[in-house]
Amino acid sequence: LEPSPGTPAQPDVKPVISPASKSTDDPASAPEVQPPAAILNNLKGPEREVYERIFAAGNKGMSSQDLRYALKLTAPTLNKLTRALVQRGILKEVTEVRPRGKKVFMDFSMEPSPEITGGTWYHNGQLDTDTVAAVRRRCLDQIDRLGAATPDMVHNVVEREDPSAGYAIDHVSTMAQ
Repeated sequence: LEPSPGTPAQPDVKPVISPASKSTDDPASAPEVQPPAAILNNLKGPEREVYERIFAAGNKGMSSQDLRYALKLTAPTLNKLTRALVQRGILKEVTEVRPRGKKVFMDFSMEPSPEITGGTWYHNGQLDTDTVAAVRRRCLDQIDRLGAATPDMVHNVVEREDPSAGYAIDHVSTMAQ
């Protein structure tokens, strides 16, 4: 629109969206977690770089090979740095379930993700065949009792009978196959 001759022109005003109005459902809008200052203040040079990279990897951890390439360090140097951080209780080494035996480093205070530990079906890195068999038996019993049943129906009954088990619908779907 053209302003009338007696009215001053209005500047183009675009709405400003403040960070507080962003959706909290969007993981990209979540605040980035920073490494603890108490730890960072006690680390110098390469040790600090190693810790920052591993902390940034979160609960998925970071392998020695990925660290070596990211930081351009030799294997002996990286081994020395990570060993020192593990001994000081800053990092921990966790063995992945898949690929079997691959080790990753992560911040000592973080719980490994289910992709690393194997989730519900694994205990101490080993497939818990007793748990798998029990859940499978329970799911099949429900299918027999209900006749034709969807995974959602079976999940609801299993959850009602044993709410502490905490099995997701995906777990029930897998067992029913």
